[in-house]
Amino acid sequence: MNLECLANEILPDLFEYFKIEDLFHTFYNVNYRFNILLLKYFHSYHLDLQSVSKSNLHVICTKYLPLIRYQIISLRFSDDDDTPVQSKYIPIYFPSFLQLSHLRALSFYCINSSNLMERLIIEWHQLPCLTTLSIINCNFTMKIDFHTIINSIWSLSHLVYCYLDGIYGTSTSFIAPDVTSLSIQYLFYQRGSMDWDVLPKLMKNTPYLRSLNTNIIDYSEPGKELSSYTTFTLTRLNVYMRVTTNTLSFWKYLPNLS
Repeated sequence: MNLECLANEILPDLFEYFKIEDLFHTFYNVNYRFNILLLKYFHSYHLDLQSVSKSNLHVICTKYLPLIRYQIISLRFSDDDDTPVQSKYIPIYFPSFLQLSHLRALSFYCINSSNLMERLIIEWHQLPCLTTLSIINCNFTMKIDFHTIINSIWSLSHLVYCYLDGIYGTSTSFIAPDVTSLSIQYLFYQRGSMDWDVLPKLMKNTPYLRSLNTNIIDYSEPGKELSSYTTFTLTRLNVYMRVTTNTLSFWKYLPNLS
C-alpha cells in the first residue's frame, strides 16, 4: 500500500499505532505533506519512555520533543530494569514541565528521585489539562513527606484519575488531604493501606469521588460509626478489609453503589 495515497483524515489515525521514534523515522522529512500532518494536525502524541534505550531517549528528546511539545497529551517515565537510569536524564531533557501545556496524563514507574518529586509538586499545578496522574512503584525517600505530596495532588484543579501504587513501599498508610478536590473522581491506592478513621476526612475533601480501590484497616474502637447525616457519592468500591462492626456499618453510607 502506498501511504501517500491515503487521505489526510486517515493518516492521523494510523499515526496512533506507532511509537514516537518509529513514527518520525518513517514519516518525518519524507515530504512536506507528512511533515505538516506530524507537526500541525496530529495532536495526540503519547510519549511512553518505558523501555526506551538511552540512545533513542536522546534522539526523541533532542530531535523530536522540541517539535511536538505542545501536542504531547501523555507522558510516561520509567526507571525499571530496561531503563535503570532514565530519571538522571529527566532534568536535562525536561528542564521544565511547563512546556507541556496540553499534557493530560502523567505517569511515573519505578522512579525513586525525590528531587524530581520536589519539582513536580511545584510545576504540575501549571499543567492546565492534567486529568490523570499515576505514581507506581516509586519509593521516594522521606526527604518529602507523604502528606505534602497528597495535599499537592488534591490541589490539582482538573485531576480526575489518581493512581498511587507503592509510592513509599508496601506499608504506607494513606494520609487524608487537608485541601478539597472538586475534580478527583477515581482513586486507586494499592500496596499501602487506608485507616478506617481516615475515610470521613477523605470523603469530605473529595466530595465527587465515585470509585475507590484500596485496602482498609480498622484500628478504631468498636461502635465508632460515622455521623448519621453522612452519605458518600461512591458508585464503585473495591476494597479489602477485615469485617468489624464498624466496617459493616459503612455500607449504609453508600446508597449509590451499583
